[in-house]
Amino acid sequence: MGDYLKVLDIEHSGGPRIGLLGDDPAHTVRVHGESSGLYQTLQDCARRHQDHLAHLRHLPGPTHTLPALRQETRLRPPAMPDNPLLTHVSGLPLGARDDAGWFYKGNGRVLRIDRDDLEVPYHVQAIAADACLVSIYLVGSRGQLLHVGVTLGHDLHDPLQGQSARAHLLECAVASELLLGELDEPLHLRQRIERNGACFSETHLRLDPQAWRASREAGEALLEQHPQFLQPGMVHYLFSRLDSEIVATHLQHGDCLELSCPMLDMRLENRIVEEELRHLLPLSSRRRAGQGRAA
Repeated sequence: MGDYLKVLDIEHSGGPRIGLLGDDPAHTVRVHGESSGLYQTLQDCARRHQDHLAHLRHLPGPTHTLPALRQETRLRPPAMPDNPLLTHVSGLPLGARDDAGWFYKGNGRVLRIDRDDLEVPYHVQAIAADACLVSIYLVGSRGQLLHVGVTLGHDLHDPLQGQSARAHLLECAVASELLLGELDEPLHLRQRIERNGACFSETHLRLDPQAWRASREAGEALLEQHPQFLQPGMVHYLFSRLDSEIVATHLQHGDCLELSCPMLDMRLENRIVEEELRHLLPLSSRRRAGQGRAA
């Protein structure tokens, strides 16, 4: 995989924290608390023209285990600003070489994180979820687009609305870990859907680095063409669907989604909750203590 680092964006009662994940079986996390959080730290690095990977790698802090940290704190979508209006969420098919197929999802209010429920409103005719790799970009103080890193994503959409702009105006989720560094070799991922406690569907996916680079270049070119996408302080989450050949599986209330990448030791889990069935067919609580919905 080359040189990379996994980072967590942590909310803590004493102020924001940055978690640096160790590459060990115990899943240790070095927690740095002497900063204004990941978003502001990235802004500071951009202003100083400083490499954010090198800066974050050497931040000091006490060590915790990841399970304990999840119990004691709340994790945020990585690099998300406090103001959801500074967040722009959109998508582009993997391997796209232009803006064909680009879609808008919304601002930070549609963005969820690992183990959050994904709520589906009344008007949706059908529910499908794409396994995605998500590029995260920061817009610097001079309007320059800066690639921060990547993470895993689930993108909800309505397959019966086809290419309609409304088809993707639904919630989506990203993994809690932000991967900093370049993807320079193929990745193997698994997408699993669990229904009524049993495996309903399982798909194995392969991410080619050349297709990934093409998507990144197309996404960056699209964002850089539009001044409204380059407002200083904005953060972009660009979802890239991993496999355009898979026929959409129609999901239902209570289905659990899992996207995992063993090579990176990353996983994203979410559950489908239909608004009209939330009270008729209530689901048991499944979130870990200290975690909740992203604002």
